[in-house]
Amino acid sequence: MGSALRETRWVDGRIQARACEVNVTHHCNLSCRSCSHTSPALRRRLADPDLVHRDLATLASHYRAEHVRLVGGEPLLHPALGEVVAAVRRSGITDRIRVLTNGTVLARMTPAAWDGIDELHVSLYPGHLVPPEERRHWNLVAAEHGVEVQWLRFDHFRESYSEIGTDDAALVRDIYRTCQIAHLWDCHNVVDGHFHKCPQSYFVAGLVGGEVGPGRDAVAITDRASLGAEIAAYLADEEPLQACRNCLGSVGRLFAHREVPRPAFRAEQARPTEELLDREFLELLRSGDPGASNGCIAVRERS
Repeated sequence: MGSALRETRWVDGRIQARACEVNVTHHCNLSCRSCSHTSPALRRRLADPDLVHRDLATLASHYRAEHVRLVGGEPLLHPALGEVVAAVRRSGITDRIRVLTNGTVLARMTPAAWDGIDELHVSLYPGHLVPPEERRHWNLVAAEHGVEVQWLRFDHFRESYSEIGTDDAALVRDIYRTCQIAHLWDCHNVVDGHFHKCPQSYFVAGLVGGEVGPGRDAVAITDRASLGAEIAAYLADEEPLQACRNCLGSVGRLFAHREVPRPAFRAEQARPTEELLDREFLELLRSGDPGASNGCIAVRERS
């Protein structure tokens, strides 16, 4: 059976990862159906720059990321985004910082935020496309600050989770082992003093009443000699997380992107895992092509 799991790479005693994510905000100004971070169902919450620095600096002795993604929610809703950026930079966990935004509130980017980041990735959703003349303006601003910009259009999402979940242990195992989010893309999340291998292990678990602290779904970030070995074992574990009972990993059904009223967000997901699953794509990943395109890959827009 194909699996997205891969060996952990070490250099100079530190785990080497593609990316680590910090959830700058949990809330968003959009309400995308089946948002993988469940933002439409969450209250306003802002990351504390001091806590971000504490966690990343502790982690940096054992772990290094090619880049840190500042995500949300919508990260530009954080009034002190520049301080969060500076906290990541001081931690020493990476040399590159990327902000991911929906592009609707780019005017909120402060000079401190612009000066502190290396990349800006703008996700363009139907109904919220940034006009070409505005893109050209922001490209000029970015160039002045030495920031690389990508404009990426997303017309489709995949179902991200089920409120009901499934009791089929074999299905849960298949969803976990083919999960591109956790095993290929390294969407590792640092939240509230814990290291998660994927955002869903925090957001989905919290929403449906699961475990979000130390245990199967996370590793506590504290200053101890065994932290790196514990994280490596956690990343290599072939057994599903608790959150996987409700999560669809990479294999939820594909659908055209749309927004929903916030009160309806959870109701849309109130179906069993089996009804929200793309079995054909699951079988493709299981059959030996764990890196197959999931159909949501963005179309890169011209600037």
